[in-house]
Amino acid sequence: MTDSTYRRDYFVGDKKCIFCGAGANNVHLLNTKAELKGGVEGFYYRCGECKQYFVEYWINGELKTVLAS
Repeated sequence: MTDSTYRRDYFVGDKKCIFCGAGANNVHLLNTKAELKGGVEGFYYRCGECKQYFVEYWINGELKTVLAS
């Protein structure tokens, strides 16, 4: 289960895992080209520390939400 503390602070500062809070050195981008669906860009990440996956969704160039995958 995802700790809401990591999600709440996700939009501030460096990228980190939404599950375990591991820093940017442990978060790896899986798709270098965004997946486009109806104007929404999706970027998929995997944490090297806890091995979990999550997705960032961008709308009009702004990060709008981060979800567990």
